[in-house]
Amino acid sequence: MKEKLFHRFERGMARGKGEGLGLFIVRTLVERYGGKVRVEDRVPGRPEEGAAFRFTLRIAA
Repeated sequence: MKEKLFHRFERGMARGKGEGLGLFIVRTLVERYGGKVRVEDRVPGRPEEGAAFRFTLRIAA
């Protein structure tokens, strides 16, 4: 489920009104600038406790 969250129009298990574009746009922009984005368990080994979204970017020249 975690990797699917970054695909266009994927909403995961959310109950809100989102269109499933937010994380797709985040990934697109971060990767365009040479970075990476990932999702992890907020509490390691306990996915029911929520998610943590992390990203890295290259150092600007």
